[in-house]
Amino acid sequence: MSKITRLLILTFSFLGLFWFCLQPITDIGASKEYMRKPLPEEKLTAKELQDFLVLWSQVMQGSMKDSIGQMSLKTEGKYPKDVEQWLKSKKWSAERFFYDEQKIRELLEYVNLRINLKSNIALNKQNGVNLQSIINSQQKRMDKCPYSEDELALIEVNRYPVMQIFSGGAVLDKGDR
Repeated sequence: MSKITRLLILTFSFLGLFWFCLQPITDIGASKEYMRKPLPEEKLTAKELQDFLVLWSQVMQGSMKDSIGQMSLKTEGKYPKDVEQWLKSKKWSAERFFYDEQKIRELLEYVNLRINLKSNIALNKQNGVNLQSIINSQQKRMDKCPYSEDELALIEVNRYPVMQIFSGGAVLDKGDR
């Protein structure tokens, strides 16, 4: 190997090492699970729900409240740069964040429907009040629910905090888990 080749290899090695040393330490070992696009078959987990609620609480308390509060999944990936950058700094992609928001809202709607359905069935049996048409209508809506029983149960158990956090009436931080 010639002297020039060794010198080039040594120079590039030092430049690579220098570049690596200047990379932010905060990214080393950081979780990237919410930076990827959600898969349609992925189920909402308790961890993701809690992480989302912590982040949503930060949204409701901070400077992004107005920007993010007016957005939805329907923007189809056309998110303002400041929103994308803020979410990226929190280790979330905008697509994942708004997907989770929409999914949690829909799950909450189905959970509320299911609770009302159970209540109407009980009232119908106890009081002899004819609620059968309401029950049938609610059951048809529940039959169309695209979410798993596990996801519905997860939201049902956390129904009150989810409703409070979405409305801005409660705050959840990492210490509240």
